Amino acid sequence: MSVQTDKGALRRRMRATRAAIPSAVRDVAGRAALRQLTAQLQPGITLLCYVSTRTELPTRALLGSLAERYELAVPRVQGADMHAVRYTGTLVDGAYGVPTSLGEPVDEIDAVLTPGLAFDLDGGRVGYGAGYYDRWFAAHPDALAIGLCFDAQVVGSVPIEEHDRGMDWILTPTRLVKRL
Repeated sequence: MSVQTDKGALRRRMRATRAAIPSAVRDVAGRAALRQLTAQLQPGITLLCYVSTRTELPTRALLGSLAERYELAVPRVQGADMHAVRYTGTLVDGAYGVPTSLGEPVDEIDAVLTPGLAFDLDGGRVGYGAGYYDRWFAAHPDALAIGLCFDAQVVGSVPIEEHDRGMDWILTPTRLVKRL
């Protein structure tokens, strides 16, 4: 079986796993993850944070709190590329239904809260398959890559390809695993 086939099966399984998490649990999990994050990252750094959609670990309701502590940016997809743009406090519809900001581009990012469907404790990540974050990390290799997910999304191992960027940290509502 190919790596792509393995990733496809894992994506399907993890979408179902994540969808089974009740919304009340999601909200509590998002706040718990934020507490862990702010205990680890120093104030004032520039943080790129995904804006949650569907069943992802919620970040959208926490953006205001993050913006009080960090220089906050959110992703904006344009064509085949993802860019970091300053969070202005207002979100607008972006590509693929993912909210973004109309803020100015941000070139220097210290840390990135990275979404995904599955993660392993060695830093492996399976995203949605379009490669936006992998390409962004290839252009910004010094940014701290933080995989943010529910505990149920951490699996024994994920299939990895040469272009996949490993996560430096895996952050769930109940634990933080630092690979650096």
